[in-house]
Amino acid sequence: MDVLAVAGKPLWHDCETAFARIDELCGDNTSRLFAEPNAKEQEGGRLVVAWFSSFDEEPKQLGELDRGKRSRIESNLAARIEALRPALADREIGGTVGAMLNVADEASIVAVGENAVLTNWGVLPEEARSSRAAFVRHSEQTIGPYLPSGMSPRVPGQAWAALGGFATAGLSPPRRVIAPEATAASTQEAQSTAPARHKQSWLWPIAALSLVFAACLIYAASPGNLVYPEALPPPPTAPLVNNEEVNRSLEERIGKMKRELAKAACEADSSVLGPPLHESGGGTENGASGAARGQAPAPGSPHSLLAALDSATVLVLAPSADSLSTGSGFFVSQREILTNNHVVEGAGGTVFVASKALGRAVPARVVARSASSETGNPDFALLRVDDAPAL
Repeated sequence: MDVLAVAGKPLWHDCETAFARIDELCGDNTSRLFAEPNAKEQEGGRLVVAWFSSFDEEPKQLGELDRGKRSRIESNLAARIEALRPALADREIGGTVGAMLNVADEASIVAVGENAVLTNWGVLPEEARSSRAAFVRHSEQTIGPYLPSGMSPRVPGQAWAALGGFATAGLSPPRRVIAPEATAASTQEAQSTAPARHKQSWLWPIAALSLVFAACLIYAASPGNLVYPEALPPPPTAPLVNNEEVNRSLEERIGKMKRELAKAACEADSSVLGPPLHESGGGTENGASGAARGQAPAPGSPHSLLAALDSATVLVLAPSADSLSTGSGFFVSQREILTNNHVVEGAGGTVFVASKALGRAVPARVVARSASSETGNPDFALLRVDDAPAL
């Protein structure tokens, strides 16, 4: 099959210009009846064509549709061809549009959603261009049933016509085209070509399959087309594990962790603790009574840390003229306690501190403080307890 040419220019060449002129004469999107070809020439001059439609849905052959949808698509096709009348009558592109209405075969008419679209347009088999009768037969089997009355595809350089009769106004079922009255010469020509076409009708599927098979063989035989994956190298063998060495390393780590766990969690620093705790009563749940008798718990025991916190922490009471401010503090030496300036800011020079270790509230003097207690500034005060029990 060859692409038809008008004035020596193939229809597929610069078809965007024809599309733009069709939309100008017939209205926007009228040219969407024709799919856009993307042709690439292969070795040997063979063309491979991909067709692109402006509609998003997947294309389907008319034979795949149910009766109702096929009827809608056929009516849509006739209406879209009817819209081309102004372009067919135009002196500039009338011949081009008439040639574009030729399609290669019946399968070139597809449905994309609810829209009819033509592919392989502007193409005629060589046999269809051999005579007027052959052209009429080809049109009758392809685009002819959907041609509105008085419209026909055209063959450049020929006055042939295959007039349609689809009534677009009433959307009646498509009719086969009515060929013009044949002359005696055309009748004889049709009769002479009919037997040859009948003989060849069963041969073309075999020929087409043979061509496809031959093309596949040529492609496979061409160097570099078939690429075989390289053999992967065998996976590396994992080195043997020395279990004795691993076990020895694990035992060393376990021993190290046990030694660390046996150490004291923390040890009290007597220089920053307050008076020792003096509690009455018997032993604890664990039987330890050293803390209750005023004796320091064993280093590393939970009681050592708790006793250190209890003896170092105090409650600060700062009375003022009409209120009482409270806060916390902690011993930083045997007599000095650190607290916040805002706790003692409203009191005089004397405040009171109390704790379990002290056993009562004792007076404390404010010996130093920060300049102010506003947010963002240092907020500290240093108290001194003269009456605290000796350590």
